[in-house]
Amino acid sequence: MTDILIVKLGAIGDVAQASAMLPVIRSLYPEASVTWMAGRSAAEVLRCLDADMEIFPVDDRKILTGSRWEKLAEILRIARHFRLRHFSLALIPYFSRRYLALCLGIRAKTIRAFWQNRTAIPGRHRSVNHIRLLTTLDGNDFPPGGTGESSRVFADAVRFPPLRPLPFSGDAPDILLVPGGARNLLADDGIRRWPLPRYVTLAGMLLEKGHSVGILGGPDDTWAREAFARLPVRDYIGTLNIGESMALLTRVALLVTHDTGPLHMMGLAGGKMVALFGPTLPAEVAPPGAVCLQAQGFFPCRPCYDGKRFAADCKRAICMEGITPQAVFEAVQRALAVFP
Repeated sequence: MTDILIVKLGAIGDVAQASAMLPVIRSLYPEASVTWMAGRSAAEVLRCLDADMEIFPVDDRKILTGSRWEKLAEILRIARHFRLRHFSLALIPYFSRRYLALCLGIRAKTIRAFWQNRTAIPGRHRSVNHIRLLTTLDGNDFPPGGTGESSRVFADAVRFPPLRPLPFSGDAPDILLVPGGARNLLADDGIRRWPLPRYVTLAGMLLEKGHSVGILGGPDDTWAREAFARLPVRDYIGTLNIGESMALLTRVALLVTHDTGPLHMMGLAGGKMVALFGPTLPAEVAPPGAVCLQAQGFFPCRPCYDGKRFAADCKRAICMEGITPQAVFEAVQRALAVFP
């Protein structure tokens, strides 16, 4: 039997994109045993997938921002869990070799990582980069075990595992907005966010059109709640865990947000979404099927994300400010009309 280890802690979006490897693994290695080492929040997303695998949660706070002793204690805990485990293949989709420390005591016949070769090409969709890491294909070949049509565009291989049945109590709104997010353990990337007043204006326009509207976010996004106080929106900010949030996403007609975790969760859910982009490229990160909007015109600083950080001296995200509520409203109406 082929035993495969995936080491991807990541933010929610990173792990969602990497999960495109799972259907390909099942196609190439039907009997494979898969183990995924993931950060705690990302592990909750993986548990929503109908995928037969072992999920081992890692305290990514300790690993990424903890003291030297906290990091060491967590690495030793991981080592004890995987003591003397043997894997046929270990996938470490990172450019930094420091993540090898998480594999202390783990034996793998083959290790594939982004730092080893050219599989992670800037400008190419990150899910495709993960699939290429798994398959080692570097041309326009379709992954083995697929259709076998070598002329087919590789991006057609990007699909995600189905979700498990996810219960949700209560009615869902028609349209869900995510005005916060865009932060993780390492950084608050506020320049990814569409300005909050624009979300409020959009919510008013949608309500006037007759749509029911909800707002979603995590416990760190409560700062956005007050801005919607005068509008009859359904407030889910800080009230749902990740499983409940995923269940809600499967029940709404459409999601509107910028490049943040719930966008990629909606990609896993297979729902309709209008995605707003500025500092990052839709071609690299947007889930399949997303209607993507960018500000029109020439922005010499766009994109500014280099894979590690955003522009340090950006005082105003003009690339996000250039997206108008009217443009988003029209995109929502088109998306609902084309994909009823």
